[in-house]
Amino acid sequence: MSKFDHTLVSTTMRPVSDSAQYPAEIPGRIECSRNAVLIGGIALLLLVLSSCSSRDDAVKNSESADSITRPDTELKGTTIRLYDRGRVTSAIQAQRILKFESKDSTMGYAVQASFFDSNGVMNSTLVGDSALIREKTIRQSVYGHVLITSYDSEGRVTVTATGDSAVVTEGTNHMQIFGQVVVESENTRKLETDYLHWNPEISKFQTDSFVRVTQGSSVLTGWGLEADQKLKRFKILNKVSGTIQEADSLGR
Repeated sequence: MSKFDHTLVSTTMRPVSDSAQYPAEIPGRIECSRNAVLIGGIALLLLVLSSCSSRDDAVKNSESADSITRPDTELKGTTIRLYDRGRVTSAIQAQRILKFESKDSTMGYAVQASFFDSNGVMNSTLVGDSALIREKTIRQSVYGHVLITSYDSEGRVTVTATGDSAVVTEGTNHMQIFGQVVVESENTRKLETDYLHWNPEISKFQTDSFVRVTQGSSVLTGWGLEADQKLKRFKILNKVSGTIQEADSLGR
C-alpha cells in the first residue's frame, strides 16, 4: 500500500472529537433565552392583572349605573297629592310609583290623575299608561292611551279628549295634548287634530294645526282653531272648507 493510500486510510479512520460533534454553547444565546422567558412571564402577569382590573372596573361601573337607575322610593297602589300654596291641585293614583330624588322625577304606571279648581272641586281627570312627574316645576307628562274627562260644577261630563300623550302644568292647569287628538262634547260635536292646547286663562281650546270638526253629516276643516270647552262655539282660523247640512247645528 502506498503512502498516499495509508494517509487516506489514516485520515478516514481518525476518530471525530466530541467538540466537533457538539459545538460549545454560546453564552450570549443562553442569556437571551433566559431574558425571553423572564419577559414572557412579566407580560403574562401584567395581562392577568389587567384582566382583574378590567373586571373590577366593570363591577364598579355596573354598581354606579345601578345606583343611578335605582329609585329612592318604590310604592305600589298609592296616591300622590300635589299642592300649590297649601291647596291640593291634583291627586295622582298609580299601580306603581318610582321616585328619583336627585332627578326630581317620579314615574307612575297605570296612572289616574284628578285635578281640582281653586275651590277644591274636581273639574277634570286624566288617565294614561304612564306618567313622569316633576314636582319642582309642577309638571306632569302622561303617555299612552291618554283620556281626559272634564266635568261641570255638578259633576256631569261635559267633554272627553283622547290622545297619545299630554303635558299638564300644575297651578295654571295649562294642558297640551299630542298625537291623534279627538275631542267629543256632550252635544255630539267632534274635533280631530294632532295638537291641542287647553288655555284656562281664556277657557278655550287652541291650536295652529289642521282641524276637522264634525256633527252628524256636517264637516268643516281648516287650519287653526279656537273653541270653548264644550265645543258649542268655535272658530276655524284659516283655509276653511266643508259642507253643512241644514238639520245639523254645526254652523250655528
